[in-house]
Amino acid sequence: MLYILIHTLREDGLTYFVKFLTDSFYLNILKTTVSIALRTTGILLLLGYPTAYFLARTKSKLKNTMMII
Repeated sequence: MLYILIHTLREDGLTYFVKFLTDSFYLNILKTTVSIALRTTGILLLLGYPTAYFLARTKSKLKNTMMII
């Protein structure tokens, strides 16, 4: 990792970062990627917290089955 860090911080390595942050093609890809990540995180939070709360409060046999899933 140190090798990669040293080579990306050289002048020619930084030009690729500048190109990535200024070219509209790459910015669109970055925007799409972040959007998908945020939506996925939101959906999983909306599903995960109620499920975890249910599993923590229940004392039925369904709890063991749900823990496996």
